[in-house]
Amino acid sequence: MKGYSITLFGRTPTLVLTLTLALAFSGTGCVPKTAPEISAPMQIIFETDMGNDVDDALALDMLYKYVEAGKIDLVAIMTNKASDYSAAYIDLMNTWYGHPEIPIGILRDGAFGDDANNYAKAVAIMQDNSGAPLWPRTVQDVTTLPDAHTLYRRLLADRPDGSVTGLRARGDYEVNMSWAGGRITSAEITGKRGGTISVRAAGNVQDITLEPGKVTRLTF
Repeated sequence: MKGYSITLFGRTPTLVLTLTLALAFSGTGCVPKTAPEISAPMQIIFETDMGNDVDDALALDMLYKYVEAGKIDLVAIMTNKASDYSAAYIDLMNTWYGHPEIPIGILRDGAFGDDANNYAKAVAIMQDNSGAPLWPRTVQDVTTLPDAHTLYRRLLADRPDGSVTGLRARGDYEVNMSWAGGRITSAEITGKRGGTISVRAAGNVQDITLEPGKVTRLTF
């Protein structure tokens, strides 16, 4: 999808940032106590490292409540934890809360898969007295779930105009972007440590120097 991604090249591994829809929550993010008044539900993709603790589960619980209050549309949930139990736990939450239709994407070479055993696995493998899974599920085989980047692209294909804020890139970059007519139009990049990076967007590559903690604005 030309125009829908921005690639940062620095001293850290390359990361292709694919746009979410309106707001990206990090795995440790929180939903405000009082949501702003909006005329239409805000579209959300929840990016999570669900698995090693309960914090992301509580964040997802709050998102479901915002869905039910009509404040957001939870478009998809992406797990960057390299563990089948992470996806399985998200699926059982979707099912338990009555939202089995929310799609799940997986980063199959994600981070720290083994620590999902600390929480997600313990819940996912629970059984009732008959030996059946204690928690009902919609997805019986999580290996059939799509890659996260594939799901992102499919979801965005029908949204030619929009913006995203709060994306986090490896190397401690924060990126906001806007696009129109299927092409990126502007971006804001903040690097905690600063430094020089190459930005590839809309078919062009340019080198930019970031000052630590300051926003650099780009137009395309």
